[in-house]
Amino acid sequence: MEYLQRPEVAKQKSVRLCSQTVASLRAVVSRLVLFRLSELDDPKSDSQQVVGFLGKMMYWQAVILSPENTEGEFTRLICYLLYTRLIDQQQDIKLAAANVCTPAWFNLMFSLGQ
Repeated sequence: MEYLQRPEVAKQKSVRLCSQTVASLRAVVSRLVLFRLSELDDPKSDSQQVVGFLGKMMYWQAVILSPENTEGEFTRLICYLLYTRLIDQQQDIKLAAANVCTPAWFNLMFSLGQ
């Protein structure tokens, strides 16, 4: 997904012809992130699982935060669940969530509020 977002790659005709498929993949990634975050919202969840998944979100944030991502409602819900991790009682979860919350995340949250 990240590779397909590169300007020199996105301009290629073969990639442009697959834009609907790429949009579907973005939607699936948003839904999977939302599903996993909500699944880990259970108080019985192991904190190491939560921290591990937040680390994976760091890797996928270029896809999640992409301007081509049109899944606004899912992105809002992901931001909310990420916020709940920022106010978590466990320090390691707070720190992992803070590492995910880059300026790009805050820009996205503010733009979704408009």
